Amino acid sequence: MGNEPADLGLFGVVDKYYRFWIIGFIIASTSILTLIGRPVRLLIVAGSLNGLILPLSLSCVLLAAYKKEVVKDYLHPMWMTALGWVIVVFTAWMGFNSFAGIVKLFQ
Repeated sequence: MGNEPADLGLFGVVDKYYRFWIIGFIIASTSILTLIGRPVRLLIVAGSLNGLILPLSLSCVLLAAYKKEVVKDYLHPMWMTALGWVIVVFTAWMGFNSFAGIVKLFQ
């Protein structure tokens, strides 16, 4: 009785039928790219948005590395922190510059 899909909740249903979910996702993605067209544009936009997420998430990790309630007794090396902030600045700059190319892509 307890193994019915209604009893499993959303993630239980997804876990139980993961093969069908994967097949459905592939079919839906392929259909969208086929109907909308221009998959290269969509991939470039997705990559650029991911490029903006990287500096934000890395900044959060670097800030959290010095919060005692998060890392307890762990001491993050200063050279890794410094290099991390350099990477944050560099990837933020690259992400910002990628939007100039995106604007040209849709003109």
